[in-house]
Amino acid sequence: MTKLKYLSITQCKITVLRLDMLADNQNLKTLDLAHNQIQQLLPVTGRPARMLSIEKLMLSGNPLSRFDMTVLASMSRLTSLYLLETQIIHFEVSTRITFQNFNTFYFEKNQVTLINLRNLTMPNFESLALGSNIINKLPSVPERLPKLNYFALHRTMLSQLDLSYFRPYQNLTMIYLYKNQITSVSASSPVQLPVVRLSLNGNKITTFDISRCDMPNIYLLDLTDNRLTVIPPVYDKYPQIQLTMNGNPVLPCDTLLPYKDQLEKSLFQKDQIDERMACSTTSSLIVGKSRKICCEG
Repeated sequence: MTKLKYLSITQCKITVLRLDMLADNQNLKTLDLAHNQIQQLLPVTGRPARMLSIEKLMLSGNPLSRFDMTVLASMSRLTSLYLLETQIIHFEVSTRITFQNFNTFYFEKNQVTLINLRNLTMPNFESLALGSNIINKLPSVPERLPKLNYFALHRTMLSQLDLSYFRPYQNLTMIYLYKNQITSVSASSPVQLPVVRLSLNGNKITTFDISRCDMPNIYLLDLTDNRLTVIPPVYDKYPQIQLTMNGNPVLPCDTLLPYKDQLEKSLFQKDQIDERMACSTTSSLIVGKSRKICCEG
């Protein structure tokens, strides 16, 4: 089996993964061990330690409980790691380690309260997804991630968002922070961001201030299903931005009226309905030929 390039063993009763067992196969690129009973990974031993050829490792659905990424030090070619639904409560990188080709990390539906990746050197890292954990602050990640372009953090306990956090990442174009507990969005210091899409839907945002942010490439700002009672003044600085505020509290008609042009051009979305439908509010604002927005006053 030394020529095997892809190995998948799933839904078995494996409890321990001994990485030494894989060292003789230098052709193995993809290892899928999802949904077994793996509780422990044992590192490659020997001096010098033998390197593994694995590029893609899938360990989702195993009861790992604790995970230290240094156990994967022998996987110098690793590009992708999947740790979804693993019951991990403690995650760490206990020593400094370099993954030259590592670009994608999915760490979702676990039970960690803190994520610290500072000991990792990942010059080609592109995509980070950390959803459905119980963390209450943004993860500690290396400041030097020159290729990071996708950041997702959803269904966590995060309540405050300081956009200055993203300053080091000058290729980060997509930020998804949906269905957290965020109430306030701001920037503690001036920051320029290359972001194209900023999605904050499904939070509890009542305060939204991006006046200290310069986002020249911003295309979409999604604030759906929050608690905003004012419209963020974004169009003076970003006249072509698409702003979505469906599912926020009903606004006064006078507040919406200055944005009628953006509403009719579909640059601004705010709970439009067919004009023939009845509103439970005191008034409405006609948008285009057949749509309206229910509003007060």
